[in-house]
Amino acid sequence: MEEALKPTTEQQDSLHILPLCMIPIKTPALRRACLVKNSRLETAVELFRDKAGHILPLCMIPIKTPALRRACLVKNSRLETAVELFRDKAGVSGQLNVQDLPDFFQESDADSLPDDMVKIRGLDKMPSFDVYSCRISLR
Repeated sequence: MEEALKPTTEQQDSLHILPLCMIPIKTPALRRACLVKNSRLETAVELFRDKAGHILPLCMIPIKTPALRRACLVKNSRLETAVELFRDKAGVSGQLNVQDLPDFFQESDADSLPDDMVKIRGLDKMPSFDVYSCRISLR
């Protein structure tokens, strides 16, 4: 790879996960997967990251705010729902409490954020993000 085309370390850390549900893919199993860059910048498909009951990619929910579409809802170590805006290779992630989201986003997202917050607050009340809980809570 040419030196000019190599991503910086900061870019590698923030752009190493792409949920495939953001791309028009017809295979249902792949729609729930993620493309991941490993430490050698090789691309791999991670099938099971979002199968965990504590992670819900927001691209699966009809969210209008562009920055939130790339985020995930996660249950943190205290079993509270947090919005995970990024995760790096070392496992460090940028998480916000659901109630702190309106203070974090710019005025450019002000028109779509209130509608999205209603959906996210509804998801916040779920005990976990497994298939059964989602099916019951999202009716």
